[in-house]
Amino acid sequence: MITNDGRFWLAQGLEIDYFAEGDSLPSAKKNFEDGLAATIREHLRRFGTIQKLLKVAPQGVWDQLVTTRSYHLHSQVSFHDLVPAIEEIPYEAIDYLAAAQSVP
Repeated sequence: MITNDGRFWLAQGLEIDYFAEGDSLPSAKKNFEDGLAATIREHLRRFGTIQKLLKVAPQGVWDQLVTTRSYHLHSQVSFHDLVPAIEEIPYEAIDYLAAAQSVP
């Protein structure tokens, strides 16, 4: 989910509890992608798995999405062979959803 708080752009994973921000929409997306890759790499290094990373976003994030009254649900499951270079993750498969302003 992508939101703008008036100062920063915020990118929050829904199906994985990961968050990044940027001072523009492109920088928030780039920070999300780079940070997620680094987080995956660190989990693989420390734990040998990403199992501890596989948690959905907190309920408050989902509540924010639902209260915008304008949202699309999308789900995708894909399987990939692990590759030596984490940078080879296909980021074009990430969908960004823009949260609409809530209607009073």
